[in-house]
Amino acid sequence: MRSYRPIKNDICQFAALVVLALVALPLFAHGATVFEHGAWFDGKKFVQGTWYSVDGKLRQVWEGKVDARLDLEGKYIVPPLAEGHTHDFSTGTNLERDVRRYLRSGIFYAKNMNSIIRLSEPVRPRLTGAESVEVTWANAGITATGGHPVQIFNSVSRQIPGWQPSDMEGEAYFIVDSTEELERKWPAIVASRPDFLKAYLETSEEHAKRGGDPAYFGRRGLSPAVLTALVERAHGAGLPVSVHVRSAADFRTAVAAGANEIAHLPLEKLTERDAVAAAKNGVTVVTTTLSHRPTDGIADLDVIHAHNLRLLYEAGVRLSIGTDSGQTALDEILNVARLMPVSRPELLRIAGETAQAIFPGRKLGRLSEGYEASFLVLNASPLEDLQNLRTISMRVKQGHLLSIDAEKPLIGELLAPIIMKENAAAGLRLYEHQRAAATLVHDDSEASFNQLGYLLLNHDRIDDAIAVFAFNTSRFPSSANTWDSLAEAWMKKGNREKAVEFYRKSLELNPHNKNAEEKLRVLGAKG
Repeated sequence: MRSYRPIKNDICQFAALVVLALVALPLFAHGATVFEHGAWFDGKKFVQGTWYSVDGKLRQVWEGKVDARLDLEGKYIVPPLAEGHTHDFSTGTNLERDVRRYLRSGIFYAKNMNSIIRLSEPVRPRLTGAESVEVTWANAGITATGGHPVQIFNSVSRQIPGWQPSDMEGEAYFIVDSTEELERKWPAIVASRPDFLKAYLETSEEHAKRGGDPAYFGRRGLSPAVLTALVERAHGAGLPVSVHVRSAADFRTAVAAGANEIAHLPLEKLTERDAVAAAKNGVTVVTTTLSHRPTDGIADLDVIHAHNLRLLYEAGVRLSIGTDSGQTALDEILNVARLMPVSRPELLRIAGETAQAIFPGRKLGRLSEGYEASFLVLNASPLEDLQNLRTISMRVKQGHLLSIDAEKPLIGELLAPIIMKENAAAGLRLYEHQRAAATLVHDDSEASFNQLGYLLLNHDRIDDAIAVFAFNTSRFPSSANTWDSLAEAWMKKGNREKAVEFYRKSLELNPHNKNAEEKLRVLGAKG
């Protein structure tokens, strides 16, 4: 069982938010610090030299007072990583841990592509400044009736006590089926203070066909005409627009409409003309080669991604590293490296400049004069092996030296990539192998596996979620919570008999489990 508590904007509720643990020590927050004897990445190679952080900005020369000196001992300095497509941090659940996880991985910046406004609004002030991950927010996405991601958020609503799917309209998404409806809802859209807008296209070339067919619930999006009107409205208000796409036609529609960013690689091959048009219009494309999106009927997605990455890169389209999958930006970098024949220096440049795509008004992502003094110090060169981006010995953000508590990574960081690409059985085999070989370094607690199960459940990987929850019950059979989660997954699958069986098991272990009592009542069964 996982529950969310709706959060209001009054002082008492705000004070009840979990407060971030101290994850950064402002040792060099103000004044001037000299970083000596390091090898600094200049966009092409590493150059030995000395740089200064002066009031949080990089300076190559400084003749004023130096407040601190730090010897980098010949280590390798690169810009920090950034996550260009995530849904992390959306509710504040596990906020401290998620911030530490990002910073530990060297990820300083993130772009949240869709959240539930009422839950994410109180979190936003906590995710700013030199001592945290910094996040930009789309808030609620904009889609059509029955469009993606309505099906996902309707499922999430059932995990929030007191919420119904209908509560998600105006919180997780705005339904806009016409330009007239856009005009009516526009004041509410901008009232939530989004940093940018997220719009959804989903096989838009079939928009008319899919609109009236319930078989396409969750597999449709805005009409091209509404998207064009939305982009015009947004740009008039100074808001960039990022567009979810699936087909090549979606990509063309987004480019023609004037979108600033396309939030995914399409799942069909683009043409050279498509890539040239995107470059000409200054469109940024987020890679998301590790995305969780359903790919039924696609024979070899790697071939499609490799083709599209090559076309876009050769045309000069700006690429942004993003995952949309619960994995890290480094996982995405390594996958892009596998798919795209580009040099390691170029990949490092793309990875660093993803931060600039997230915060276009700031000088981020380069180790250059006047840019923010944010960087990673590595023990080994990533130009020899990109895996060396994991060898972080020091993290500096706006002149602050970050101090991250030692903590095991969650089991989902190990298993989610495999489960998303294959299935739960493959992921659990890897877990059992590493545990038997005593090489497991991840947190494999009950809570960690439960979180992985909900990640899968919220991405409509119901059978995989059931497998993970069932595995958790086998490891923690006396935990009422593991059986409650398994029951919820069976309930979502539509198997009343299994759901009742496991809710009863949970209630037997914990007679005070109000959630199980309520679900059994909904299912028309006694405890």
